[in-house]
Amino acid sequence: MHSVDTVMDLAGAKKKHPRDAVHSFFEKLQDREVQRDHEEHFHKYFANVKERAMIVLKEQQERGEVEVVEEEEQPLSKEERLGPGG
Repeated sequence: MHSVDTVMDLAGAKKKHPRDAVHSFFEKLQDREVQRDHEEHFHKYFANVKERAMIVLKEQQERGEVEVVEEEEQPLSKEERLGPGG
């Protein structure tokens, strides 16, 4: 999602269709410093999304809208691990 937002921002700045900004986005990512900054920003964005999700879940639990049930991990049988393809 973050990369899509970045492409949209780039397209808006250049007043072009987002499709036309995709190539520029990946071209800029070839620069190691830009790539590092993008990844750092992505991890911060992801951490914020995760934190907000936990806050919303807690609020829903407090209102009784959702009940969180922790399941015990149980080992799967060989057939369950292999799936339908064997």
